[in-house]
Amino acid sequence: MKEKKLKIFDHLGLKLVALILAFCAWLIVMNIDDYKVKRTFANIKVDQMNGSAIEQQGMVYDVVDGEMATIIVNGPRSVVEGLSSEDFRAYADLSHLSVTNTAEIKVEALNPNIASQITIENLNTTMTLSIEETASVELPVKIVTTGDVAGNHALGTCVPTPNIITVEGPASVLSGITEIRAVVNLNNEASTFDTAVNISAFDAYGKSLENKHIKLSANQVSVNVPIYPTKEIPIELETKGNPAEGYSVISQSYNPQTVVIYGESQLLGGVNKIIIPDISLDGAEENIEKNIMLSSYLPKGIYLTDMNQQVAVNIAIESHVKKTIPCSEGDITVKGKTDRQKYKVTVPASFTITVSGLEEDLENVKISDLKPVLNVEGLELPGDYDLKLQFDTNDKIKIVGDYALKLTIEDDTPATTEEE
Repeated sequence: MKEKKLKIFDHLGLKLVALILAFCAWLIVMNIDDYKVKRTFANIKVDQMNGSAIEQQGMVYDVVDGEMATIIVNGPRSVVEGLSSEDFRAYADLSHLSVTNTAEIKVEALNPNIASQITIENLNTTMTLSIEETASVELPVKIVTTGDVAGNHALGTCVPTPNIITVEGPASVLSGITEIRAVVNLNNEASTFDTAVNISAFDAYGKSLENKHIKLSANQVSVNVPIYPTKEIPIELETKGNPAEGYSVISQSYNPQTVVIYGESQLLGGVNKIIIPDISLDGAEENIEKNIMLSSYLPKGIYLTDMNQQVAVNIAIESHVKKTIPCSEGDITVKGKTDRQKYKVTVPASFTITVSGLEEDLENVKISDLKPVLNVEGLELPGDYDLKLQFDTNDKIKIVGDYALKLTIEDDTPATTEEE
């Protein structure tokens, strides 16, 4: 009996060829379906390692270039398409700087399995630093207020503690810092209070300087905020001396005429006006105009709500004019007469009296306003006398020169007849 051959071995050669072709087809299909691709990943933050090595030398640094890395990843599509920037780590070791202050940027995949299947091309190969020495400076604390105090109250001088702050940092940054500022909210307060306030560094343009290398000796200050009651009082001017000969003051004015002051209640109650006593008129021939600082006339412990408050003073000075006024015998009064004598005043023709003063004061002056007088008190003997005229005038009118008139005194007693 003939043995039967297994059919599985029939055409074995052809079957092996078919198997090999099938495997090749599968391999080709797999390669076509999972072909290699390239992708770019940007904005990968570069970690700065061993920066303390720079700081330990008394230096500070800033990154000029290379804070972010951009890479090109090459690998199988099935791997690369599932990646993002978060799957990579970029770093630069700052303890290994070149002479140009650059450090190499290295990028690696966080997952070792992925790292073995891809290649990474780094487009940012170096991180560049600026390095400079640290410096320090001491600056006063400036108090800046927001809001207002309660009505009829004023803010005194705020006092911070500490009042001086030491600032450390790069010299180039410190050169731009002009003040340390503390901002206090007044919040409509009506009495003195204390508060703790954060402080910041500011430049000359009022911009806050935020820099990781700036270190302040304190982050807060304690501020005493004094608040006082206010009071409105008048201002008074006092002048001294006189204008030059032939000149007078025609008016004086000043502005403001009242001012608001503040201080402790017990001190404030004792101040009812501000007197400016030292405005000199000595020898003035023209208007006096000046601005006077009020702060120097305040008693101790009293302050102006505006410490730069000034009073504008204007004193008008005008030169005198002269006026000639006719005078006759009937205008003259003889003072001190007796009933036993007769008095006759001899007045020359066209006799006049010259006066001087401001034009407006002389405009309507008459001889009767001058009240010319000859005083004969004590003169009893008959005869002719040259007597000086006396006048009764006010401060606004001045008699120019001296005036004398002839006065004749005659005995007015009747003659006695002798008996024969």
